[in-house]
Amino acid sequence: MTRGRWQDDVLARRLDRVILGERIPVVDAADLILLKIDAGGLVDLLDVELLIRHDPSLRAIVETRLERLPRRIKLAWKDLLPRLGPAPRAPE
Repeated sequence: MTRGRWQDDVLARRLDRVILGERIPVVDAADLILLKIDAGGLVDLLDVELLIRHDPSLRAIVETRLERLPRRIKLAWKDLLPRLGPAPRAPE
């Protein structure tokens, strides 16, 4: 499968972590959500719900990254929104 420009963006944002003495590149939580939406499996979509329920601020970060995503992922995100509940309100 060929990689899209948005996936290159995900890889460019990855962070290096040292685990048991080994340098491991990992994506941040918002990019993990995008990758899971792209995968589209039932467990992947449940993981998205759980990640956002754990940290509602991820929703806004994902929203900022949607612009460069393929239409099918944008639509999948839109379909997920009702399951995520209302977006957190900005502090007044």
